[in-house]
Amino acid sequence: MHRIPLSVRKKAFSMWFDGGSYEEVRDETGVSMGKQSQDIELIKSVVPVLKELREVNKFIRENGLKMTQVMAGAKLIVELEKAQIESEKAAEAVKQLAQYDSEAPMILSDMS
Repeated sequence: MHRIPLSVRKKAFSMWFDGGSYEEVRDETGVSMGKQSQDIELIKSVVPVLKELREVNKFIRENGLKMTQVMAGAKLIVELEKAQIESEKAAEAVKQLAQYDSEAPMILSDMS
């Protein structure tokens, strides 16, 4: 059995974390699915929320978001929760507001 260079294992992990499947990572790096699983489990022992972080990372990448947008969204969710407003209802209100097109910002500014 040959040792896999750390740089290759890091690349494999990075590919997986960015949303790659075990098969895609194996085909690109040559790191077996078993070894990938071992490495991921090792990292999960230090970072228990690893899979959740992967899902967040994938969502951010798939939607082309910037970290400033993610933080603004998180702050908005916190404020909605403080106001006891369900995010689904807030999303529906935003959809209704969007029907006003270019006038929507003026409607919001009138509320302040």
